[in-house]
Amino acid sequence: MSSTQVHSKLLHSAARAVLEPLGLRQEGGSRTWLDDRLLWLNVVEFQPSSWSKGRYLNVGVTWLWHVYDDEPFLFFDVQSRIEGFVPFEDEGRFAAEAERLAHVAGEQVVELRRRFPDLDAAADWLRDELRGTSDEQVDANLLLDCGCAFVLTERWSSARQALERLAAFECEVDWESALASRGAELLGALDRPAMARSEVLDGVDRFRAVLRLDPLAAGDE
Repeated sequence: MSSTQVHSKLLHSAARAVLEPLGLRQEGGSRTWLDDRLLWLNVVEFQPSSWSKGRYLNVGVTWLWHVYDDEPFLFFDVQSRIEGFVPFEDEGRFAAEAERLAHVAGEQVVELRRRFPDLDAAADWLRDELRGTSDEQVDANLLLDCGCAFVLTERWSSARQALERLAAFECEVDWESALASRGAELLGALDRPAMARSEVLDGVDRFRAVLRLDPLAAGDE
């Protein structure tokens, strides 16, 4: 077995021992573990280096309503890099480091669950992130995330304000234009609350389908 296979196996074993009991599942055979919170994911990524054997640790949140026109992908909307690069030097030393990384990942997941116990808490966090952010500083991602979260929590005035700011956003790259387009669709549906909620939840289900997660059931939102 090559050293690359050895360090991958050690990390997988450590992650499985710590993260599976917490309810996380590995995404296929990848280096990524998912904590399914229905409308978002807490994501653990043991990221490899392009240059050396070893791993970084990234842990964060992906909002599942935040879907592009092309294939959705996992990204970190809330925090990311938790641990710097941990090199593979020898099997014994890396086994201990792999176990440590897995426990740090588990602790971070528990903390994210505490920070975002429900949708209202997530919407409050997004509101606080947006508050006081000027049009020059704001990010298109945040505006759409706020719009979607505010729709689902029926904060209609706040949803309209966020989506109107997104409509006026000066897009410079294609992904920003895609976000603005989705925001415009949602803004146009705000006068029909049931349709607006359906728009957001349909986006969540599209993202979940790509990740091979079960669709939302009635009442999950």
